[in-house]
Amino acid sequence: MTPFIKKSLKAFGFLVLILISIELIHFSILATPQKMFSYSLDLGRLKIYSDIHISLDLIQKIIDADERVSQSELYDSSLYANIFICSDPSLYAIFPILTGMSTISSGLTITVVNNVFLNLTRINLLESGSHLRISYSHLNGDFSQILAHELTHQLITDKIGFWEARKFPRWKAEGYCEYNSTIAKIRKDSSYNFAERCSDYFDYGLYGVNKHSKFYYKSQLMVEYLFEVEGISFTEFSSQKINSNNTYTSLKKWYERMIENEKQQ
Repeated sequence: MTPFIKKSLKAFGFLVLILISIELIHFSILATPQKMFSYSLDLGRLKIYSDIHISLDLIQKIIDADERVSQSELYDSSLYANIFICSDPSLYAIFPILTGMSTISSGLTITVVNNVFLNLTRINLLESGSHLRISYSHLNGDFSQILAHELTHQLITDKIGFWEARKFPRWKAEGYCEYNSTIAKIRKDSSYNFAERCSDYFDYGLYGVNKHSKFYYKSQLMVEYLFEVEGISFTEFSSQKINSNNTYTSLKKWYERMIENEKQQ
């Protein structure tokens, strides 16, 4: 082996070592960021960390979120979660940057270490600009719903495994999280009408809502249809037999039948 090749291999090995070290530092920040937060509180299976005082109102919203996810067939009371509440956008930005996500997202979950990060500034902004026409949506900035959504990502991973969760179709993952974070409240709402909710999408196109949020809304509708109208289980839902195109077609046909029935009455 020539001296040049030896030097090249040595340099390459050194570079690999540096890259591995950087990734380990990144993972360490995502896995153990507790020291970056001044306040903490133990709420049973949920450990709360925050850069601002944890108020009674915030505690009630966290409890509400856990009650929402407890209605899921996937719920496991022994599954713990660390919740990191960031009121400082620059603090929150650290975590999505390290995972390649948007810094203006409302929240993100690192399922492999059971860590949930919430962007309180973004959530409050959504809440202040929300409108009731798009009810039971993350667009309204409902803290409890957004936290329940993130906790549901953890439930999915715990149910099907980390690698399967990585391959899980995005519409199923986000749709189920939106569904699971709202369905407990929906079932208690006597004025709720699923067909009217579908109308916002099919007839009005969610005017003024961006493509990203429309995807979440559409996915939520499809999942709610599968579980509440078709009555499927999560095992059936997670199978490859359930796909986006067929589900959307079935939902749309169901909605058209509902509209036709109303006209005939």
